[in-house]
Amino acid sequence: MSLAVYVDMRGFGTWSLKESSISGEASYVVARVLAAGVASLVVIALAGVTLYLSERPFRALPAWTVTKTTSANYTMVVEVDAVRLDQALKIAEEIVAPVRVRGYQEVLVYVHPMRPHDETTEIRRVQWTPRGGYVQTDY
Repeated sequence: MSLAVYVDMRGFGTWSLKESSISGEASYVVARVLAAGVASLVVIALAGVTLYLSERPFRALPAWTVTKTTSANYTMVVEVDAVRLDQALKIAEEIVAPVRVRGYQEVLVYVHPMRPHDETTEIRRVQWTPRGGYVQTDY
């Protein structure tokens, strides 16, 4: 014998505790139905999250980022953090192209790896001059 809650709708919200003749097997079925309902809600929620995330554009890390620039006396120095150091020349060409017409006599682009760096970290420098073009040096 178990207890169940019955709601008397005629009393608009009055309820009472009465004895019930629901067997153990029937309560097991009720528990399974409730568990299936909860599992269904979880699946629906996960499907919604997946749909939401699939519609958002993917944001990859940039291949390189300018971290510091300085210019004085017709010279510009640019510091860059890059994913790949072997792309230093290409990065320098992209940086120099728009500033060529501004009259700089030299542009130095220092390319660091995109991770914390110290004195022992490999650096590539690309020097551009109007006469000499691009010259890459590894440090």
